[in-house]
Formats: sequence, C-alpha cells, structure tokens
Amino acid sequence: MCVIVYSFRGKKEKEDNIKRMFEENPHGIGFAYKEKTGSIIVKKGFMKLDEFLNFYKEFPEGVKHAIHFRLASAGSVSPIFTHPFTIDKVQIPPKLTYKSNAVIFHNGHIDYYPLLIHIIPHLSEEQRKKLFSLSFSDTYILSLYIALYKVPQILQHLKSKFLIFSADNEKLFGSWEKEADFYYSNTYWKPRKYFFTTRSYLYDPIFKTTKNEE
Repeated sequence: MCVIVYSFRGKKEKEDNIKRMFEENPHGIGFAYKEKTGSIIVKKGFMKLDEFLNFYKEFPEGVKHAIHFRLASAGSVSPIFTHPFTIDKVQIPPKLTYKSNAVIFHNGHIDYYPLLIHIIPHLSEEQRKKLFSLSFSDTYILSLYIALYKVPQILQHLKSKFLIFSADNEKLFGSWEKEADFYYSNTYWKPRKYFFTTRSYLYDPIFKTTKNEE
C-alpha cells in the first residue's frame, strides 16, 4: 500500500506514528525537504527504522518535508527504489542522496510497461544497459517518463496518489487525508477499533456485552 506523509508547515511527525507506518510498510523509507533556496534535498534508502529515527531527531522543526514508507508492489526491496525519484532529469540508476528541482512520491500501483516502451528510444545505449540491469519499479519508470517528456500532468489520469514536491510549489494528486499540520496519502496504519455485537450469527459468549439488548 505504502504511505506518504507531507508536512506542509514543517511540523515534525510523532515517533509513535512513524513506528506504526513503518510496521505496516517495512520496505524502506525515503525523505525530502525544501531548502531556503527552494531546492529539494533527498535522503532516502533508510531500510531500518532506528536509522531513520536517528536522522529525523536531528532534523530541524519548521522545514517543509515529506516522508515515504514503502511496501513494495513492483521492483525489488532495495534502497534505490525507496521514494522519491527526481523528475527534472534522467537518473539511471536512482541515487540515494541528491539535490533536485522536483521529485515525485507515489502511493499506489500503475502499469508501467506502456511508459517503458516510450522511454527506451530516447535513452542512450549505455543508459539502456544500466536500466535493464535493474529490477523495475513502476514509480521509477514513471519518473523517467516525466523527466523525458516534461509531462507531470499525466498524473491527473492515473488512479493513484502522488505528491510533486518542487522548488516552485507542491501539488497533491488523488484523495488525501488532512490532519492538523499533515497530509496523509492514507491512514490504514492507524490502530482500528473493533466492535462486537450479540446480533451477529458469529456470536461468541466471550464477547457478550453487559448491557441487555431489547
């Protein structure tokens, strides 16, 4: 499923929430923040929770940032396939630390083969060899497509949730949940409350309520 947290005011996420999100999406963490100059700084490939928490504790309050917790649906479980990916240039293979004018975060799954077909003719022979040595990720292929064709508007036609984090602005695609100082691509990682009723044919006396039903 994955989950993206976008701190649009620079508020830092609670450690308990980070732990829950990682437990539900344990295939790596990626992080990006906006410098005062406007550039986007990416640090990703955190494969252990403690590694990210130690980094995040030192991160200053008041800086716009986004965090991605990955649950792999396409591509191998690898630091390079944690999000985000740059969309202002072709980057093969993906880097773990870099500066960019614009990056993409993704929550969902897309069919990347049609995009791949359009990408191949525009790559050099060396770039093709490097690309085909990787285990493809749908979001990574999408990022290459956008970088080559300069068409971020394609995201409006894809049934997923995206965050474009750029030097100019930030844009959300899809249905997000806003809570206080954060936007969440989903909240499936939150604890759920379950209710039991004696009106169910699956009634178990262990869960019988003390209140008499009329």
